[in-house]
Amino acid sequence: MSTTLPSTLPILDLARLNAGPADRAAFLDHLRYAARDIGFFYVVNHGVDTRLLEDVQREARQFFALPDDEKAQVAMIHSPHFRGYNRAAAELTRGKPDWREQFDIGAERPALALSANAPSWR
Repeated sequence: MSTTLPSTLPILDLARLNAGPADRAAFLDHLRYAARDIGFFYVVNHGVDTRLLEDVQREARQFFALPDDEKAQVAMIHSPHFRGYNRAAAELTRGKPDWREQFDIGAERPALALSANAPSWR
């Protein structure tokens, strides 16, 4: 892969995962490059219904348009699973503020039991 950043985001085709060993290896190389060197990418042939994608985008736009105090009610800091809302500049990337708002999601699982010996990231 080139060390020059592309002018567009990489497009990853999930169909290549099951198209044979060579295609699978090429897909994984492309994924590795996109995730490590670029940090963002598009995924095609993922099988997610277009209507669901549109619904999620509509909900996301509505959420991020809310006043800050409403978004803060579901802030990640209130989650035992490290999920929820983070305002812009709340996280650091390579020691500098990361200027994006985000809402982390994931599978719902029982909260981890915390103890005095638990790692601080928990």
